[in-house]
Amino acid sequence: MSALSLLLSFKIAVTLPLVGGLLLAPPGLARWAFGTTIPKLMPRLYGVALLALLLVYAKALHDAQNGLVDPTLLWVGLVSNGGAAICLVSHPLRPPMRAMPLLFGGIAAGVAACLVWPQTAIAPLW
Repeated sequence: MSALSLLLSFKIAVTLPLVGGLLLAPPGLARWAFGTTIPKLMPRLYGVALLALLLVYAKALHDAQNGLVDPTLLWVGLVSNGGAAICLVSHPLRPPMRAMPLLFGGIAAGVAACLVWPQTAIAPLW
């Protein structure tokens, strides 16, 4: 398994239950997590957007396992995770969400490293 495959596997494993929660969870859960009332449709729309990103991550994982790196797929991950980290840092967060900027920022940093060193990113770790 390569560093890129490991990073993408982690991102998929973290994102998949989040998608299910956003698409199926009651609206009160968003109020608890974000500390504000938001329209019921917003978490559903975000869940659908994350589902689309999961398809991108799955394609990138498939490529990485076959020794390929598609920079376009990595740019999507960098913009998505880096943008999320920046947005979250500039917003006051409730305790359940306070680690999110570090999580998204760490993933963005890993994706950026894979963009800079693609051959190293797909080299087997063990």
